[in-house]
Amino acid sequence: MTSITDPAALGTDAGGVAGAGEEAVAAEIVDLQPRLYRFARSLTADPEEASDLAQETTVRALGALRSFTPGTNLRAWLFRILRNVHLNRRRAARLHSEPIPLEVAQAEAVFARGGMRAVEHEVLVRADVQAVLAAFRRLPERYAAPLYLTAIAERSYAEVATELGIPLGTVMSRVHRARQLLLARLAEGVPR
Repeated sequence: MTSITDPAALGTDAGGVAGAGEEAVAAEIVDLQPRLYRFARSLTADPEEASDLAQETTVRALGALRSFTPGTNLRAWLFRILRNVHLNRRRAARLHSEPIPLEVAQAEAVFARGGMRAVEHEVLVRADVQAVLAAFRRLPERYAAPLYLTAIAERSYAEVATELGIPLGTVMSRVHRARQLLLARLAEGVPR
C-alpha cells in the first residue's frame, strides 16, 4: 500500500510531473494538508468529514500527478480537486438519502475582517460568536466558499476565482452578497 507521505513510491506517465520534480510536488501536496483541511472544514462544518475530504483529496492528487502541469498553481489545483470531491459527495448523498436544504452550513468561520462600514462593524461587535457561526452556516455554498476564502483564508479575489473555477467578477459579487446576507441575518438578532 502506498503511503501518502512517501512521494517516491508514486509513478506518472510522460507529459506530467516526472522524476525528482514529482517527488517535490508530492511532498508539497502533503505539506498543504492543513490548508486542505481548513478549506474542507469551511465546506462541511464537520471535523471528521473535513478530515476525510482532505485525505481523499490528497490521495486523488497524488494519484493524478501526471495531470498536474508544472509551473501552475498547485494550491489552486488541489482546492479544485477538493471542491469537486465535496460536490460529488453531496450529489451522491442527495441521490441516496434525504434532500439537503439549499442553505446548508458550509463553514465554521467568523466573518470579522476589514473593509466594513461603521454599521457593519457595530453589528459584528454586538453579535456573539455563535450567532455569527449560525448565520454563516445558513449562507448558500456559492456565497460561503468565496467569503471564507477571502475573509478567513485571506486569498485575493483572483486566487479565489482560480481555486473555485469561476470568473473574477463573480467572486467579487458573491463575496459582496455573502457579506450583505450575513450582516442582515446578524442584524435581525441585534437589540436596538
